[in-house]
This record gives sequence, structure tokens and C-alpha cells, in this order.
Amino acid sequence: MNDKRIWRFQYRLPQPLPEGEKLLTVEEAEQELNRQLQEADENPGTVLWELARLYNATNRQDQALHCLRRALAGETEVEAKAHCVLALGQTMEQARDYPSAIRFYREAFAMEPVNNDVWYFINNNLGYSYNQVEQHSEAETFCRAAIAINPNRHNAYKNLGIALQGLGKHSEAAQCLVVATQKNANDPRATEHLRQLLEAKPELNEEFAGQLALCQRTIRYVADAGRRATQGIALRVLLGGNDGELNETVVSALRKVIQRGSVETVQAYDWEGIMEDARTGTSDLFVLAPEHIGAGKKGPEPLRFGCDVLNRCAACSPAPVVVLLAKDKLAEWRQAYSDAGADAVLGLPFHPNALAEALKRCTQGHGQDLPSGLLLP
Repeated sequence: MNDKRIWRFQYRLPQPLPEGEKLLTVEEAEQELNRQLQEADENPGTVLWELARLYNATNRQDQALHCLRRALAGETEVEAKAHCVLALGQTMEQARDYPSAIRFYREAFAMEPVNNDVWYFINNNLGYSYNQVEQHSEAETFCRAAIAINPNRHNAYKNLGIALQGLGKHSEAAQCLVVATQKNANDPRATEHLRQLLEAKPELNEEFAGQLALCQRTIRYVADAGRRATQGIALRVLLGGNDGELNETVVSALRKVIQRGSVETVQAYDWEGIMEDARTGTSDLFVLAPEHIGAGKKGPEPLRFGCDVLNRCAACSPAPVVVLLAKDKLAEWRQAYSDAGADAVLGLPFHPNALAEALKRCTQGHGQDLPSGLLLP
């Protein structure tokens, strides 16, 4: 981990439903899926998967198991079979039958495991299930195997933290729980585990109380931003700089990647205004052009003061930051701004598509999509 960027958090903001679409009720979804199942061809695997997900989500595990066993019987490829076995284990988790879940997950190891997301979750879920039956040494082994497959997902760090706590390795456990929140601030469970750990082991507070406070603040920020995004409330963007034409280009690019064009912008003309916005936590995204930002009381050095401000902002707000630099400064300043907390650094002038892609990455977070049908233990 880059210590200079230790407080950059990853998260996703949901998108509102497109115009004219609505959510189905559980009853409507079940009726539609059963209709599709009756009309399906010889291998209705996709429909069976969707039905199993619905039954699991509504605590009908027996019906979910029936769908998954039927899907498994129709699969011929090893990877697809492993996916089914993973889902069977997850269904047992939903029923809180962890010994059965472990048996399903371990069955998958006879299927030529590879380093992909299905095998990440088989290892991670084994770690989770072993934690549930208080076999923490086994849990540690499988959680570390999952992290080796994909160190960018958060689940295994959380489960490893719980395993290490069970083994009495409390400081290591706390650090894993912090990393889990950094990897996915949409999931508050690791932060809650950290709070409970510090409450049980107050000697850890000197090292981790500040980290807990920042994790908690980030969790609240992301939850609030997610609620507003779901309701179609505008994404609030802070534009740092006094170049009106550049700001118009930024807003135009944003509206290409934010559904329905829900963008609200405010401007800050000096570094002090940017820091004040970060302290209040009111913006969802910062787009800064350091050479067009007035120095205020800080002086005329956009690199030194800009990096200092970004470091301070990162300690106050998890909102992503895009920095826009003149082409002649890009090579010299890019790394410094990245180390200070910028999520993307682009040169000026830029192609609108390049900015749109950078903004899309920042506003949607860096989390990865899950294999179809997976839950998140």
C-alpha cells in the first residue's frame, strides 16, 4: 500500500432507474421468471439462476437449492459447475448451516481451481464460514488465499480481520478491517467490526481511534451520497479554478457520463475555499485546475500548496479528485498530485472523451462487478 494515499476510499454511487422503467414486486418477478422457465429451451440455466437469487433474497432456501441443483445438472463446463457449487454453499450460509456450506465449498476444489472471481469467493466464503464455526486458523488460510487471487476486493480483508481477532492478533485484525473499508466504503460491516474490536481492546485506541473515526465518517458520506443518487438528486461537483471555458468543458463531459445529466456545480476560486468545502463534506467530486486557482493567503505556488490542500482534503472527505494540468507541467507534477490524493491527473487541453472516462471511473468508484448470482459474506 502507498502510505501517501492511505486514506483514499473506493465506493460506488448507484444510478436511478431510466425514465419509464419501474421495479417489479417480488410476486411480479417470480411470476415472470416462472413464465420464462416454462418457455425456456433444454438448458434454462439463466432463468434458474435468477429464480435462485430471488428465493435466497426472500429466505426460501429450499426452493433456491432446488433451482441450483437443476442448474448444476445442466452444466457441462468445469467453471460453470464451480459457480453452481459456490451458489449452493451461499444458500447454506443464508440458512445459517455453515458446516453444509463448508462441504459445498470444499467440493469445488476437485474442479481444477483457477485464479478468477469464482475461486476468490470460494476461498473467501470458506474463510467466512470457518469463522462462523470458530475455526479461525482455517479461516485465515482461505482468506489469505482469496487475497492472493484478488487483493482489490474487500470481503477477504474483512473476514481475515475477524479470523485474526479470533486468533488473538488484534492489531493485525484492526489493520485488515481498515483496509476492507478502504477497498469498499459501501459496505459498513468492517468498520462496525473495528468499532467493536476497539471497544473490547481499548489499548488499540491510540493507534486506531483516528482511523476508526475516518472510516465511520466515510461510511456515512457514502451512504448519504448513495441515497441522493438513487433518488435522482444531482451529483454535486466542486470546480476549482477561474477558467470559465474550461469549467464548461468539464460540466459537458460530466453530463455525458452521469445518467439524466444530474449535475450541480459550485466554484471555488482559491485553495482556502476548496479546503472549506472538503471540511463540510458537501461535494461528491472535486475537479481542480491548480494553475487557475487563486492562492488566497497561501502564496503563488500551485504545486506545493495544491498537494498540501489535497492531503488535507483526503483527511476530511472521501470524494474523488480529478486534477487538470497544463501539458508542460504534466510530466513534472503528475506523480506529486497522485501521491497527494488525486484519483486522476489529466493534461490540458484534453479530448472530452478522456475526461469523460476519468470522471466515469471516479464517480462510479473502482469496485468490480460480481459474478452473476453472488452474495457478499
